[in-house]
Amino acid sequence: MFSTLIRLTCVASLALTGCDIQSRGEAGNADFTPRDCGAYALGCSFNQPIVVGGTVEVEISSLVDLTGHEVTVMDPTIAAVDPLFQSAGGKNWQITALSAGSTKLVVVDADGFEIDRLTIDTTDAVRLSLAPFLTTAAVYDFEDGVERWEVSADEPHSFLVGPFVSDDTLGMGRFTYAFASATSPELIDQIALSEDCLLSEGCLNFTLPLGTYDLILSTEDGTLTLDAVIEVVEPTR
Repeated sequence: MFSTLIRLTCVASLALTGCDIQSRGEAGNADFTPRDCGAYALGCSFNQPIVVGGTVEVEISSLVDLTGHEVTVMDPTIAAVDPLFQSAGGKNWQITALSAGSTKLVVVDADGFEIDRLTIDTTDAVRLSLAPFLTTAAVYDFEDGVERWEVSADEPHSFLVGPFVSDDTLGMGRFTYAFASATSPELIDQIALSEDCLLSEGCLNFTLPLGTYDLILSTEDGTLTLDAVIEVVEPTR
C-alpha cells in the first residue's frame, strides 16, 4: 500500500493546485486532462489505468477548433465514452471502463476528420480499500480479506475509499458505494453527517467513542467490496 506520507503530500498539493495530469495526444493536436476519477487515486493521470466499472471525466483542449467535435473509442469492448457538458473548448466526456485491456480515445472534428488520439489502459481491481486521509495514529493490517484499522477515540478521522489494484499500481475511477447491512449503525450515522467529506466522492469522516466497528461497503453493482474493522482505542498522548 502506498505510504501515508505520499498520500498526504499529494492531498496538500490537491488542495493548492490539483494533481490532475494533462496528457498530449499522439499527433500533438490535443491535450487530454482526466478529472473526477475518484478521491482514492489522489489526482488523475492517464499514466494510471482506469478500473473496470469506474468512470473518469476527460477534458479535451486544443488550438484546433473543437466546435462540434466528437470522441470515440477504437475498441468499444474495453471502454465507452459519453458526452457530459459544454466547456470552454467544447464538450467534456465521461469514460467508463468495461473490461481490462487497452484502447485509444479518438477525437474527430465536425466533418469526421481525426484531430488526435490517446491510449488509455483499463484494469481489474482486487477489492475496495481504505487509505488514511487527514487522520492520526491509524494502524493498518490486512488478513483473511479484512482490513483492520486502529484509530484514537473521540478524534476526527478521514479515510479515502476506492479500488485496490496492487501494492505498486494505483488505479483510478469513480464509483457509487453502498453500505452492507452489517455495517455498524454508529459508523453509518457519522459518515452520513459529514458535509465536507462525502461517500459519493470516496471520502469517509467519523469521530467515534471507544469500541469496535464494522465497515462493509460495496460498489453499486456489487463487484468490488470492502470488509474493514475499525478499532477505536484510547488516544496516545
